[in-house]
Amino acid sequence: MRTLNHKNGAKSTFFRAAVAAAGGAVFIFALLLSGMAAPRTLSASANSGAPWEMGVTAEGVYSVHEDSVLEVKSELLTFNITALPDELDDGQEYDARVTAEYTFYNPTAEYVTTQMAFPFASNPYYERELTEAEITPVCIDGSPADYQIRHTYSQYTDFETDVRKILDGVIEDDFYSADLPVTVYTITLEYEVGRGMSDYAALRLDSLPATGDGTRLVGPFGGSGSSATVWNVMTSGDSVDVYVLGDDVPVVEWGWIASSYSDRAGEHVVIDADIIFKSSSTTLGELIFSGYDEEYGISRTDWYNAAVGNLSDDKIAGSSHDIILVPYLFTSWYVYETSVAPNSSFTNSVTALLYPTIHFNYKPYIYEYVYYLSPAKSWADFGELEIVINTPYYIQDSYTSDNVTLESVSGGYRTEISGLPEGELTFALCSVSQPERTGYGGSGFFAVLVVVLVAVAVIGIAIIVVASVLLYKLVRKRVG
Repeated sequence: MRTLNHKNGAKSTFFRAAVAAAGGAVFIFALLLSGMAAPRTLSASANSGAPWEMGVTAEGVYSVHEDSVLEVKSELLTFNITALPDELDDGQEYDARVTAEYTFYNPTAEYVTTQMAFPFASNPYYERELTEAEITPVCIDGSPADYQIRHTYSQYTDFETDVRKILDGVIEDDFYSADLPVTVYTITLEYEVGRGMSDYAALRLDSLPATGDGTRLVGPFGGSGSSATVWNVMTSGDSVDVYVLGDDVPVVEWGWIASSYSDRAGEHVVIDADIIFKSSSTTLGELIFSGYDEEYGISRTDWYNAAVGNLSDDKIAGSSHDIILVPYLFTSWYVYETSVAPNSSFTNSVTALLYPTIHFNYKPYIYEYVYYLSPAKSWADFGELEIVINTPYYIQDSYTSDNVTLESVSGGYRTEISGLPEGELTFALCSVSQPERTGYGGSGFFAVLVVVLVAVAVIGIAIIVVASVLLYKLVRKRVG
């Protein structure tokens, strides 16, 4: 029979804790080192404190209304990148551009007219504003073509879906119209913060009451239909709006509740608060255009269609964000029309400026470009693709997509591909062939984050070791 030695057991406990502490130290520092050494997937805004500034992607041409009968016999994709966005002299124009030249073929025995759309982006939120060079966005058979600038709205951009939102006139809906009456209820919450209570309160509505077919609701709702709820976090004196579209309903009588977090209860509890209601009247058109400004460069038709399109997705209850629009969620499009005779071809080229994502964690910086090839899938057939990159800079293999193989040639890089490759085109450039990785570059945030993580790791290890020592002494004391 094995006899347990309590003193040896205490020592064993201590050593196990010490080993665990050491292992924890190794694990934490391994995480920190791997986080600093591993290549990063970069996607954030320029104001997030990250070691990059986000650029914008470039896209191909779409058919607006439906899949077209036109075939793409060939596409010449030319990148002219002789300037980098943060290396310009004062007053120098920024002129890095991509041109996609398509040779389209009409295989049918009829004339084919197609409305086409090409999404483009304006100057992104770089720290430095750029003076953009002028371009000719659309050409047909080598000559400039007429085009319109149109806009679509989406919180999560999906170009293939968004292009179908481009309409010649306003949306005609059985319920929503510009003169639809709207009652605006402004709900204000007033309360005193009790002891042990959070400064914040929630205006609650556990479920929406049933409404008739002549009413739609827009407000701070979560969920949809009769299961929609309200949970709007507010401080005393804050207000929130609920919009009743169509026939008015008694919003005041819906059984609103105010609650706040209680330290004692460990959960939200109902509080004594004044819930104040004020109402006013307007129309849907006036409400939609309450945030509109012509300086946005967006037509009233596209602005109106964006709001009504959002509302049509939620037939009973919608979010305030559906109707109170923000301009930065609009996508800009060059829209133009082409016409081609039976069994004939034509060339169509579209040009846009390029705005790369800038990676600051290299010296010199790395500039990453993304071009979406997938729009070409919407055409009836696709033949040859030639990619040419005219640049004095060096391709960085670690950032180049593996669906294409770029060959170094005089003046840049090129490749030819039969058919359309899977995936999108990504490549990165630098002014030297092998830039030096500098950790997190100019980002103070990540440097501070690493220091904080190291400090937390050291403190955690110290606590484990001290606890292990105390446990060891306690066991020794008990076994005498």
